[in-house]
Amino acid sequence: MLLISSDFYKTVLKRLIEKKTINENMKILITAGGEKDKNKFLDLKFKNVTITNVDSRMKKNSFLPYKYDYQDVENLTYKNEVFDISIVHHGLHHSPSPHKGLLELYRTSKTGIIVFEGLDNIITRLGKIMGIGENYELAAVKGGNYKFGGFKNSGIPNFVYRWTNNEVYKTIASFEPRAKPCITFFYGLEIPFKRLKSKKNKLPYLIAFFSFPFLFLFFIIFHRFFSNRYAFFIKKPDIKKEHFKWLKFTDNKIIPDNDYIKNIIK
Repeated sequence: MLLISSDFYKTVLKRLIEKKTINENMKILITAGGEKDKNKFLDLKFKNVTITNVDSRMKKNSFLPYKYDYQDVENLTYKNEVFDISIVHHGLHHSPSPHKGLLELYRTSKTGIIVFEGLDNIITRLGKIMGIGENYELAAVKGGNYKFGGFKNSGIPNFVYRWTNNEVYKTIASFEPRAKPCITFFYGLEIPFKRLKSKKNKLPYLIAFFSFPFLFLFFIIFHRFFSNRYAFFIKKPDIKKEHFKWLKFTDNKIIPDNDYIKNIIK
């Protein structure tokens, strides 16, 4: 899904609300969360939200009126499907295994998960070459006074892990082999003109400024290759109804459909 907006995070959430995928009465888990997440969900009038991270500076009342819990996205202590929706906004790439974090979100959600992360494509690779993007998040660590903002929220700059659609699909398909993954991808374009203009070296800013009309045109036509904002919603299947045709639901469990498999494998 192609989205052009100055606030990609909020626009994706609003689009999912419009489609009745999520609503303000759902029980929401936000991992690797912070003040930005709190403000977005307050603006959208969500009521039952739990914000988690691994920041030792946080208190139980840090995100009132929402709940706060100290949780590692890779090792959530919650039981399966205790939240309607689990969310992470640019937090998975701070963890040792982003894939494990993704699957923990999937495990704890009942309806589905919403993930905002980097997309591994042409424009993000060009951004790294031009000095717009980073391989390791030095800026985040500087912003955290060299103590926070990096690997597992430490002062060590983390590698910026970027995804592809196929990688997302394969990760979920491996974890849940009983049904086909149902994934909606969102693409956006945003050039950080203000940050580039503040740098001593003005060349990246000038390149971005004069190339923006061409990037915008390419984005409209080839958005998968020229998006630098990326998100995806993974809907959890109703296993009873949406399982693969080589399986069947009986006695309240999924088992192989022997007859179907015998007919295919002769």
